Amino acid sequence: MLRISRVEEFAMPSLVTVINNTTLWGHVPGSCYWGAKCLGGSDGYLTLPMNFVNMFTLPFPLFAGVLVVKKDAIDYMLPGIFGVAFDFGYLGLFALMTWVMIVTVTGLYILREYRSKRLGGSRNYIGREALLIGALTAFISQSIIGLFLFNRSFNGAAMIIYILLSALVVAHIMSIKRKV
Repeated sequence: MLRISRVEEFAMPSLVTVINNTTLWGHVPGSCYWGAKCLGGSDGYLTLPMNFVNMFTLPFPLFAGVLVVKKDAIDYMLPGIFGVAFDFGYLGLFALMTWVMIVTVTGLYILREYRSKRLGGSRNYIGREALLIGALTAFISQSIIGLFLFNRSFNGAAMIIYILLSALVVAHIMSIKRKV
């Protein structure tokens, strides 16, 4: 019940902020909850884990106080398409959606090739097929949940896993030629 009441309380203000302030390349400077420190791109809804920001001394502000107070409003009360559009603009959202489609279609095509070789009697691709099925399933489910349900599914540390899953699927494009 607490989660539902938080969604009811914070989803609309967050949605209004995103829709009114999103531009082609990011968002309007100063439109975030931290005001003047908001630079207009990549400093809003999508974040890297604070450990990485600290470990690599990246030039991102940490906003610890704001994240504690306004966490529900700026973190996971919107689907990811709004978070990506707010941080990276409509062009960034288009690029992400294009990448998701490329990875998904490529993965399904390669999976079809692996299955046809397995059904043809070859046992060389069974392991690759199993790895591709797992990585592709995880990538598609994280894409659907993260983009259309909860931004939290590919925010923070989950973003690193999302990139890794994408790489695991696309890595199947490469093949090693063997001399037999």
